[in-house]
Amino acid sequence: MTDPLDARSNSARTARNESRAPPNGSGRERPVLDGLEDYDRDGLQTNREAVAGTSPFAPDTDEDGIPDVIEVALQRIDPALSDTDADGIPDPREDFDDDGLNTIEEIEAGTAIDRADTDRDNLTDSVEINAGTDPTLADTDDDGLSDFQELNDPAFPRSEADPTDPDTDGDGTLDGDETFTTTATDTE
Repeated sequence: MTDPLDARSNSARTARNESRAPPNGSGRERPVLDGLEDYDRDGLQTNREAVAGTSPFAPDTDEDGIPDVIEVALQRIDPALSDTDADGIPDPREDFDDDGLNTIEEIEAGTAIDRADTDRDNLTDSVEINAGTDPTLADTDDDGLSDFQELNDPAFPRSEADPTDPDTDGDGTLDGDETFTTTATDTE
């Protein structure tokens, strides 16, 4: 791997020279210290890969389709095992947060693998995906009404407020601005 007596040594197992970073604009190269390089470019430095028990030369040590960096960050998925809980369901097909999406679907959607409602708007990620809203934004159309209000609140029936259109009725006023009631009193 690298020379333990030289903190700036290069690994012979990769095609590039990790001991030198790209020039910083001044014409000088900045060395990368051993343990801080990322041979497999998976977002985990070699020293973190050693602690986690993952391969610094493979972005997915257990070859289950979930990158090591995600498995290490979650801490509930073992990056060295493709079926962490040994229940017969491989980690990529597991639904760890019971939101109706498996791990790979969560990764593809950009949602949290360990939280059923990524944007915390009281709609599960799978409900939002099926409704066409963004499960990472509490108010997909940015009209001042949450996706939950527009999909589930009886005051805003689905036929009246579209969570993907900020001005459902096309009158130039945001749906959220049309929900307020005001009372005027004539003092004369």
